[in-house]
Amino acid sequence: MDKARHAPHGDGAMRRRRVIARQALRRTLARPLGLALYLALTLALTVPAPASAQTPAAEIAEPVQADASARSPRRLELWTIDLARDFAAFVEESVDGFESAHPDVEVVWRDLALGELPGRLADAHATGRTPDVVNVNVPLALAFAERGWLRDLGPSLDAGDHARWYPNLLASFRLGGRELAVPWYVTVPVLFYDPDAFARAGLDPHSPPGTSAEAFAAARQLHDRLDAPALWPSLSGQQLLYRFLEAGLPVTDDAGRRAAFDGEAHAALLGELVHLFETGVLPSDAFEENVGTPASAFVAGRIPMVTANPSLLVRLASENPDLYARVAIAPYPLGPGQAIHAPLMGLALTAASPHPDVALDLVRHLAGVERQLAFARIAAILPTALGAADDPWFAGGGSGSDDEQGLDARARQVAVAQLPYARDLTMELPNASQLFRRFERDVVRAFLGLHSPIEALRAAARFWNALL
Repeated sequence: MDKARHAPHGDGAMRRRRVIARQALRRTLARPLGLALYLALTLALTVPAPASAQTPAAEIAEPVQADASARSPRRLELWTIDLARDFAAFVEESVDGFESAHPDVEVVWRDLALGELPGRLADAHATGRTPDVVNVNVPLALAFAERGWLRDLGPSLDAGDHARWYPNLLASFRLGGRELAVPWYVTVPVLFYDPDAFARAGLDPHSPPGTSAEAFAAARQLHDRLDAPALWPSLSGQQLLYRFLEAGLPVTDDAGRRAAFDGEAHAALLGELVHLFETGVLPSDAFEENVGTPASAFVAGRIPMVTANPSLLVRLASENPDLYARVAIAPYPLGPGQAIHAPLMGLALTAASPHPDVALDLVRHLAGVERQLAFARIAAILPTALGAADDPWFAGGGSGSDDEQGLDARARQVAVAQLPYARDLTMELPNASQLFRRFERDVVRAFLGLHSPIEALRAAARFWNALL
C-alpha cells in the first residue's frame, strides 16, 4: 500500500475529507452527543423500505479509484452517525491508526445524518453494497436485526472481548438470543440540585437523596417549605416504563408475550407519582404542550433538582450563570432495581460483510480503551470499556484548577462511577411505538383523575396483550 495513504495529506485521508465535506454541506448536525441524539434515533424504530428510486446507488458508496502501482487492499466501509462536523479529526485519526496496524486494509468512512441511516442502509442492501461496520443504538439494532441485516457476534466474541466492556452494557445489545453489537459510548444521567434551595427547605445540602424514595421525600419537603414545584420526572409512556424497570418491576413476562405492569407494586409507584402531581410537588403544567422539559425547568429555576446528562452544564452556564455558580452534582438516585437507563451507542457488523474477521478487529480498535478515552476527552460521552474509568481524566478529574473545570470534572467523576449500574433498558417489543403511545394515553388519564392508577394500568395491559 502507498505509504501516503497514512499521511495527513495522503490520498486516502484527502478522499475521506472530500466525502465528509460533501456530507457536511448536506445537513446540520448537533453537539454535544447524548440523550437528544438517542431520542431522535429512537423515532426510527420502523425502518423504511429502500429509497433507491429517489437516491442513486452511487451516493451510497463511491467507488475507490484503484492504484495501479500497488496491490488492491481489503476494503472495509465504516458508517457512523453525526460525527463528521465536530469529530472528523478523531475518526480519521482512529481510522489511520487501524490502517497503520493493518497495511493490507483500507477503511472508507461514511458519516450519515441520523435520519438518513435506515433508508441508506436499506438502499445499500438492495444494491448489494453494504458497509461492513455500522453505528447503531439499541432500537436501530433491533430494527436492523429484524431485517436480517446484522451479524450475530456471539460466536465471534471471545473471553477477551467479554472482559473488554462493561458486562451490563454489552448485555444491552444481547437481544433475541443474539449479540447484535458491542457498546461504543454511553451517556449516564446524574442529579443536579440547588444547594441553596435545599438549605432553605431544611435539607442538608451535603447529603443529597441517594435513592428514588429519598428523592421523592426530599421533593415533598422542598415543596412544603418553599411552596413551589420541586421535581419533574419525565412522564412519557416510555420513560415511565423505564422507571418501572429501574424499580425492579417487570414490564412484560419472561416470554415477552403478556404485559406485567398491571400489578399492585406498579400501581403503587404510579400512584405515588400521581399524588406528587395532585399535591403540586410536580409542576401543574407537566402534561401541557410546549412547556419545555424538566431540564429546561431546572435551568430556569422552576424546580430545585433534576436528573440529566452532565452536558446540561453547558446550557446552565450560558442561560443561568448564577445557578451554575452554585449548582451541586450527585449520583442518580437509584431505585430497588439498581439500574439506570443509559442511552447507548454501539458498533455492529453487517451480515453481508465479506471481511467479518477484520471488520471485528476494527470494532475492537474503535471501542477499545485508548480510542474511547480519546473520544471522551472531546465529546460529552462516557466510555464503555472496562478500565477506562481509572484514567486520571475521570478518576482525577482532568487538568485545570478553575471553577468551570472543577465542575465539569465533578460531573465526569459522578457519571463514570455509575457505569456499573448503567444499562440501556430499551425493550424488544413488536409494534413498540403503538404500545408506548397507548400506555402513555392510559397513564395520563390517571394523572388527570379520570382513572385510578390500577385501572389505567389494567386498561393499557389489555391493549398490550392483544398485540403481543
